Amino acid sequence: MDVTDLEISPAIKIARLLKILESTYGITIDLSAPINELIDVHDECKSYTARVFENSNIGTDPEYGKALLIQESIRMFLSEIAPKRINRQKAEKKGAN
Repeated sequence: MDVTDLEISPAIKIARLLKILESTYGITIDLSAPINELIDVHDECKSYTARVFENSNIGTDPEYGKALLIQESIRMFLSEIAPKRINRQKAEKKGAN
């Protein structure tokens, strides 16, 4: 990580992670999926990475990196982007009433 990475917006960081997932692993994550589904995928990846970490197989498990990237991209989306989007949608509904 470069010091200038701290100044990059969360949307750009997420886009970078998604690009790495697609180019390296051929995985596309649909961040427009329902929040509950994203949380489920995040939790599955988190428990998988925890199991691998406990067994000290980080260097030998090729799926570890993939699960970690998926987990981090969803975490960033849920903590940085989704709350703003939800608040904006609520404000738009109030304005329409």
